[in-house]
Amino acid sequence: LRNSIDRWRQVPLEHPRELYRSFIKNIANGEVAVNFLQQINVKLNISNPDYECRLDHEEFRKALWKTIEELQNEGFFGVCFLVDGAEFIARRDWATDTWNYFRSLKDTKNSLKPYFGMVLSGYRELKDYQQKVGSPLLGIAAGIKWLSPLEERETKELISLWKEITGIPIHDRGIQALVRWTGCHPYLTHLALGIVNDQFQEYKRVSLRQVIDKILYEHSDIFVSWWNPQQEVGRLDENDRKVYAALAEIRTGSPITLAQHTRLGAGRVKSILDVLTSTGIVRKQNEQQYTIGACLFEEWLKTLGYEQSK
Repeated sequence: LRNSIDRWRQVPLEHPRELYRSFIKNIANGEVAVNFLQQINVKLNISNPDYECRLDHEEFRKALWKTIEELQNEGFFGVCFLVDGAEFIARRDWATDTWNYFRSLKDTKNSLKPYFGMVLSGYRELKDYQQKVGSPLLGIAAGIKWLSPLEERETKELISLWKEITGIPIHDRGIQALVRWTGCHPYLTHLALGIVNDQFQEYKRVSLRQVIDKILYEHSDIFVSWWNPQQEVGRLDENDRKVYAALAEIRTGSPITLAQHTRLGAGRVKSILDVLTSTGIVRKQNEQQYTIGACLFEEWLKTLGYEQSK
């Protein structure tokens, strides 16, 4: 945070876009944080032979509070940290201690709470951890959002905007096909549009079949990761794959009908459908009915050999 503030101060006042570019290119001196601690009479403790620098809890809170005060002098209200890939923490034995420590920063005297925020971003393991401890990350989270694909309307608007910017002609039927094949998944949509662009630049025409084949051939590793045959933690597990296979077979179903096909509990199936819907490979038609989403994923399974993939 100290290094970021130092970068900010070194950036001249410019148009916001240019200011940001200058900001991220400006590498601050690593000594700035140490110098600051000396200024506010906070001393680092050398606690091991590797010369690791540590602050105890109260000294860290003091340094953070002083930094926030400086931010306010610069015209900012406070600071919000993005902890991306927070599932890394959730996998560790020390996860609960870590979340408790973050929470304690908001509960101390001269509370930092109004000025200190955190956004925890992660995959399914983060949600599973929350369910395991029975708390929204032990009181840190003011709100939980399980992200989902774009709405069909949003995906069409995105493609239309891309069409306007690139000048590549895509008729309404082509837009609808892209929506169906990508399942409104932002990454798959971006991937498909990139290949459409490449095809048009080279041949001045676009073949949807060639776009699909290229994604399936060049980006198969994406779908392998989703299907998770290696049974890695945090990705689709055996029951997830079982529910998807059942839905692919009956095409449209409710948690109850899928529970009958998979011999899993309806509640468990509903939880699985929430995960599958978030990836775009399943689409929610209404509160009770689900159907197959991204046709690209189903097509990939067929090329793999669907019976084998089960």
